[in-house]
Amino acid sequence: MFQNFTFDGGGRQINAQASYIRYEAETSGAINALVRIRADGQDLGEWLPGDSAELPAYVTMIEVTPVAGAVGSVRIGVGKVSVSRVSLSGQVGTTMVANKLPTSAAFANTAKTVTNASAQLLAASGTRAYLLIQNKDSTGSIWINFGAAATQANGIRIGPGGNYEPAVVPTGAIYAIGDLANNANVLTVEG
Repeated sequence: MFQNFTFDGGGRQINAQASYIRYEAETSGAINALVRIRADGQDLGEWLPGDSAELPAYVTMIEVTPVAGAVGSVRIGVGKVSVSRVSLSGQVGTTMVANKLPTSAAFANTAKTVTNASAQLLAASGTRAYLLIQNKDSTGSIWINFGAAATQANGIRIGPGGNYEPAVVPTGAIYAIGDLANNANVLTVEG
């Protein structure tokens, strides 16, 4: 689960268990958007909006301190992410994945029909880096499962008007079943 927390020019201490931190946005228009991030007292350096890190262990205290009065938001939780600009000079024993975050990607929106019999919704794709499954129906639910037939007992339920957007994107085949005989209001987005 991910949560967004805002901070003002004085910074913020966040008491929450997390293994992922992302500096979402600077919202005041400050010229210097840099913030210093500390996790359980360990300095993770100065960050710009969009910087993020998956930590090697859970932390319980995250401190956000604006370098020059920035105001904005951070997102914390548990998940797989990349680091784009975190400065770790002088840090000992810190292991992080360092990749430049993509600045663009090609997405494919596809209308799908889910019935009350399990069927493959999406084929396996080793290059899938983003996934959204949206149930646009106003009354019917769908259930999805990974690598095997979906049932209401083993699937992840997406209720009417709901969606599924995982932090860690599955690359295997995805199966779906619904509680309507014919739900043509399902949308998938892959990238």
